[in-house]
Amino acid sequence: MPFASSSLLSSVLETLIILTHLLLLLALSVAFFPHSWNIRNWHLKWVVFFIGLTFTELALPFVVLDWILVIVTGSQWLRLYNVALPFGHSVDGFLPRVAGLVVTAFCSMMLAGVLYNFITAWTVVCKEMEKAAWSSRGKLTLGVLGEAVFTSLIPIWRPLGLSVNKDITYLTPEELKQMQLTDEEQLMVQLDVIRQEKPTSKPRPIFMYIHGGAWSMGDKRQITSPICWHMANRHNFVVVNVNYRLSTRKGPRGGAVRPAKYPDHLIDCKRALRWIRLNAHKYGGDPDFVAVSGNSAGGHLAAMLALTQNVETFQPGYNHADFPSWFSAAICGRTSYDEHWLKVRACPMSLVPSIRAFSGSDSSLKMADNGVDQRSESPIPPFLIFHGANDNIVPHTTVRHFTKRLAQYFASPFSAAAAPGPATDSDPRHNKAIPPVMYFEFPYAHHAFDIFNNPRAVLVSYVAGQYLSAAYDEWTKSHQTQ
Repeated sequence: MPFASSSLLSSVLETLIILTHLLLLLALSVAFFPHSWNIRNWHLKWVVFFIGLTFTELALPFVVLDWILVIVTGSQWLRLYNVALPFGHSVDGFLPRVAGLVVTAFCSMMLAGVLYNFITAWTVVCKEMEKAAWSSRGKLTLGVLGEAVFTSLIPIWRPLGLSVNKDITYLTPEELKQMQLTDEEQLMVQLDVIRQEKPTSKPRPIFMYIHGGAWSMGDKRQITSPICWHMANRHNFVVVNVNYRLSTRKGPRGGAVRPAKYPDHLIDCKRALRWIRLNAHKYGGDPDFVAVSGNSAGGHLAAMLALTQNVETFQPGYNHADFPSWFSAAICGRTSYDEHWLKVRACPMSLVPSIRAFSGSDSSLKMADNGVDQRSESPIPPFLIFHGANDNIVPHTTVRHFTKRLAQYFASPFSAAAAPGPATDSDPRHNKAIPPVMYFEFPYAHHAFDIFNNPRAVLVSYVAGQYLSAAYDEWTKSHQTQ
């Protein structure tokens, strides 16, 4: 309802608007410069993570909602807006003027941040493509920018023309009987198949996606990552979105479940991959070409899948006063944090052979507690990695080291001898259409920045689509000539 600026209600509401937006400006500084606050407490780290996700990746819908709330609370839209520009009708009173300036300053900074983040991410993509001497089949155009703006206004958006086969259990009947899973637990060993509704005469490549959530939360029913819709809609992949047992006592519907201990998470993902190999053809998929992707904990599991191919004896594993104690106890079932056990059983970095490993001087990371070699004899597949420089959950330095180790592996003469026998179709040595490893680090991007529609998530989907489509085309050509 309209009210005079001199009224008590008006003054209270405008004061609240001013104080709220001053706090929002403080939160915005935390979102853009989290490392300057030097936060070490893990509870506060998660708070900063959610602040960063809201004020950087959800900025456009946040600005729209902010103005709606300002209107609903009774502030006069046109008067605040006119003062802030300033032009139009005059406004009496100090509080309305300050409120208008603070609201408009906050929203302007948010919108400027969105534009800056997209430009810097765009620059990173172009630079890395040029550095790798890889030219995608498409070009970054204004159409990509338009898509980034449109989809950013709808954080959870699903394109039309796609069908979803939901809640398919990927365990075998024997495994279900042996594991004696409850109905609630069975929800955690299911997958969804996303594909285009229109039929095709040729099999489609497969994109397997593993959700994140610190191995202890998350569900495919909650949020389908934008890259899943993109790969199915734009590149005609058959997308398989998988669940896996989590280290939690509460299931997807709130019922009690038995907490999983690592490597249960990885074993479940391997079982889902087995289901894909055996059943994807029923949905028009090509079971011989599977790209595995994931976010956060799902990214870790995807990397472990790639680096532990055909290792039957592989039993990886990884402690809450601090992260190590929570991780060891809740996720791994360990009584204490054991860095060596972590490295040899659950660290992707340690599974990438180093130069010294081939000379026999780096065997310490190859042997598990039982003396069994945990490295896969299969060649390492190509890796496409995205990370945010403002990630305060998984430091970007660790991802840089992992990428560096991969690059050294592929550049070394030992990569050709990593697996005994002749190179196979899936061997990255035969795929010349893509670089074997690419790393994109986006400035000011936070952890899990790509789980909602936003400009940077659009770029991630764009690059991944071009990369995997080029890889599949090259793989198809080499496969047809054999």
